[in-house]
Amino acid sequence: EISDSFLAAGLQQKRLVTSADGVDLTVFSRALPGGLGHLFGQRVYDRPTLIYTGSLRPEKGAAFLTKAASRMGHVNFVIIGGN
Repeated sequence: EISDSFLAAGLQQKRLVTSADGVDLTVFSRALPGGLGHLFGQRVYDRPTLIYTGSLRPEKGAAFLTKAASRMGHVNFVIIGGN
């Protein structure tokens, strides 16, 4: 693991914190009736849908993502993220 390489390089264990990255899948264990249509209306099925989940921080490419979305009018974009 990455944490092992930091420890091998001399980082003290007490200064290392490992946090899970990702999604709590239990939140999505039950499908909503109607799927995306339930959330965004049935027109969401009229064209391809691209869903992004992740950080919206500038260094992660948030501006690139929004620019791409604005240029691809034939695709639905659902962008879900935080700082």
